[in-house]
Amino acid sequence: MNLPVLRLLAACSLPVPTAAPLGGMTERPDGSREPRSIVLKRYDRVAEHDVWMAADRATLPTVTRLHQEDLCQITGRRPTAKYQSNGGPTFRDLATVIRRCTVSPEIDLENALKVAVANICVGNGDAHGKNFSLLVDTHENHHLAPFYDIVSTDVYPLLTPTFSMRFGYAERASELSGRDVSRVTSDFGVGVTLVRAAIDSITTALRAALDEVLDSVERDIGIETPVLARMNALVLSRVEQMRSVVVRDATAPTNDRRQRRR
Repeated sequence: MNLPVLRLLAACSLPVPTAAPLGGMTERPDGSREPRSIVLKRYDRVAEHDVWMAADRATLPTVTRLHQEDLCQITGRRPTAKYQSNGGPTFRDLATVIRRCTVSPEIDLENALKVAVANICVGNGDAHGKNFSLLVDTHENHHLAPFYDIVSTDVYPLLTPTFSMRFGYAERASELSGRDVSRVTSDFGVGVTLVRAAIDSITTALRAALDEVLDSVERDIGIETPVLARMNALVLSRVEQMRSVVVRDATAPTNDRRQRRR
């Protein structure tokens, strides 16, 4: 389900589109009922005035389309090569592109790092190369685009638990360990303090916002659904797991960390 995950990331102060349910409910094979679709406010259009969910659209404003390219396009990969396991982009590629192209690389790198952590916490295993993009504004400056395709794949047991991009050395949440923090530090080209701070920031924000966000989604869709209960349990578990990963990294022997960097 996209709607609660987008709202959770918004609660973490990450840039995501505003989302609302649309088109009634549909039933999934596990019996969960979810919105048939969601509507997102477009961030790749600039209008003379805001028409988001406006009732009167008799006179539409002039709209300027902003150009966007995803990480596969930027790195010269075919759309089918969007997963790291089949030659798709990595977090190291994303960090390189941000440093090379964007006008605010420090902000964009921090947001990219935070969303990498958030994806693990919300169970989004589908964060692949076509779900990260650069947006060109009206002054032809490049920015990391808002995170637009975020879903909790891990709340659905039939979907693969494998990450589309490895987090450090880990290919799935069950493999996460302290050494992955050091590898992520290297992949993003940042200090370990920033990685630990990102994990602390995201896990703290998720834990604080979880109940309110899930309650708001349930109010908006008008029914109770088992998928939100599963998401609640998943996020709480992953938050504790990510915090323990930081502890294990901080207590790792110094000589062991040096060996891993060789």
